[in-house]
Amino acid sequence: MTDVVVLVEPAGTAGEVTRALLACRVDPQSRVLQPPDPLLGAGIVTQPGAPVWWAEQGIGDSAVVVCRHAPALLEQLGADLAATWVVWCEDAEQAAGCRAVHVLGIVAASPEEFAAELVASVLEPTGCFRPRRPRMEWGPFTRRAATSPPPSPPQPPSLPAGAGAPPAPAATAGSLADGPGTATERGAEEREPVQAASFPSVRLPPPTPVPSAPIRWPELPSSGGAVALPLPAPIAALSQNPGAPDGRGAHAARPRAVKEGGRSRERTSEPRPRPLGLGGWVRQVVARDSGLGVRLGEVGGRLEGRHSTTVGIATTKGGATKTTLAAALGWVGDMALAPRGGAVCVVEANPDNADIAIDFAVPPEAPTVRELIACLESGGAAPRPHVVEGTRIEVWPGPRQSSGHGQAQIARLHAYLQAQYSLVIADFSNCLPDTVGGAASELLHAWAPWVDVWVVPMDCSQKALIAAGESIDALTACVRGSTGAREPGFVVPLLLNDPGARRDRRHRSLVDEFRSRGIAVVEIPYVPQVGRAAMNGQRPTEIHRGLTRAWMALLEEVAAVAVETIPR
Repeated sequence: MTDVVVLVEPAGTAGEVTRALLACRVDPQSRVLQPPDPLLGAGIVTQPGAPVWWAEQGIGDSAVVVCRHAPALLEQLGADLAATWVVWCEDAEQAAGCRAVHVLGIVAASPEEFAAELVASVLEPTGCFRPRRPRMEWGPFTRRAATSPPPSPPQPPSLPAGAGAPPAPAATAGSLADGPGTATERGAEEREPVQAASFPSVRLPPPTPVPSAPIRWPELPSSGGAVALPLPAPIAALSQNPGAPDGRGAHAARPRAVKEGGRSRERTSEPRPRPLGLGGWVRQVVARDSGLGVRLGEVGGRLEGRHSTTVGIATTKGGATKTTLAAALGWVGDMALAPRGGAVCVVEANPDNADIAIDFAVPPEAPTVRELIACLESGGAAPRPHVVEGTRIEVWPGPRQSSGHGQAQIARLHAYLQAQYSLVIADFSNCLPDTVGGAASELLHAWAPWVDVWVVPMDCSQKALIAAGESIDALTACVRGSTGAREPGFVVPLLLNDPGARRDRRHRSLVDEFRSRGIAVVEIPYVPQVGRAAMNGQRPTEIHRGLTRAWMALLEEVAAVAVETIPR
């Protein structure tokens, strides 16, 4: 038995490698395992849940582990490892780097080619996997039709003398009747005489004939016309089951529809009972999902364990779906925390384009975050925020004037929000943190020391990749410069708005650079219908199941990174 663990990134490519390996498996006890998306690639090194997943699967230390070429992984590999590591390389230079650390590197252009080379070079000697070779079916490779030899005629038994020997068979070609000198006769002369076996005399009684009743068909009437003829008794008995009380057999045919009065009605029969009610059917459908309920419970427990987590969404590039991700994290956060009694808060921190209220249909008269800050400074009672119907999501929309807030005001605001909510999500403007760059930059700079996890979205364009890198560097420098603040974690959601980006070698190397620095990258499918969800009164989580699972994976990464940070 051999266990193969596929750590290839992204998850779609890992699935293709897994399916190709399963097609070559000949030992049913051998397993091909693909961990959750956060543990792919360098996540097997950086994520704290990797040892737990490995132990739960019961994987031995001598497993075969396959992955893409990544510097963070190569640093951990060597010749003294019990597991066999195989690295998918893009060129001979990367393969040479793998040989330097005593690891096998395979250069391949596609998942199928990589899987085939992996089976041929590593897995086939174990006897558990076998390469799939095409079967030739042309010309000299055409298979002969399978023909069975004709059955030999039955030979009569040898009976002793006086027991009534059977009559001799009729003469055939090649027998003794052909005259002297035939092949059969010459063979008989050359053979040695065989002693006949002696058996006691046995007289068989003559066979007793079994009388069969003649089949009597009913006579046709002289008037003519079609009549229904009953089956004869011997034939009708074949379709009956003696054990059935109604005589129709255990598998009686379904009653036919009968025409009556121009309408089609069914003969009187009992309705088919439903094995489950509506509730049971719904439970079955929900159970077929990919364990979303279990994942929600786990991430809700992580967030509740920290009491409160603050998430900031920022990047310098516009159109990177910051506001959409802020709303999405609010929805899935409510799904995880509401069963535990926790609440989610979404705060508008974008004075230039305060449009978070549109995604949650916040009425114009709802209290703003500026009004909340004013009440906290004056010592008055905090106003009641807008609560999204049917949820525990509370929204503080943007200010009605574009002036910023100071460090002391944001510190007091965050202390209040941290005491009230289990998850605080702040949506910022397209800018870098700065104290003299305007209201948006000052607000981002004031919030930076209090954010636990930064979500820096990007799409497949070059501008988005550069903007994400600049934002991460600026936020890290801003937090390091704050007194008593710690370095926050980063999660990068990658919007797959370009189908060909996965095949772009340069793009993959840039994305892998984020992962090699310990930054989790979560792929988000591009679903244009999400932009019309609020217009049509729909929740974003009801638009596309795959998109909801991606948002759930993003929240899982946020919770995992938040747990790694030092609590206040």
